[in-house]
Amino acid sequence: MNNNKRTERVFPISELEKGTKKLTIKLVDLDIQNSSLFLEEGLKLIHNGERKLIIDMAYVDFVDSEGVWVVSELVQKAKE
Repeated sequence: MNNNKRTERVFPISELEKGTKKLTIKLVDLDIQNSSLFLEEGLKLIHNGERKLIIDMAYVDFVDSEGVWVVSELVQKAKE
């Protein structure tokens, strides 16, 4: 399976309403091992002009400091 298909399954993106995207994290852990993938997907949305993002973390049981940094980085980038 190519990496792009895997990423789509792990971080599915849906549109809730016009102009609002929901980025779901389908991982149990958002940590140093996988947070860079999440950052990459979030930045793609922001670079494509999305500014209203909802980050669905319902599946996440554990977040380390790297995961917290990634979420805060996406918030800051979306405000720019």
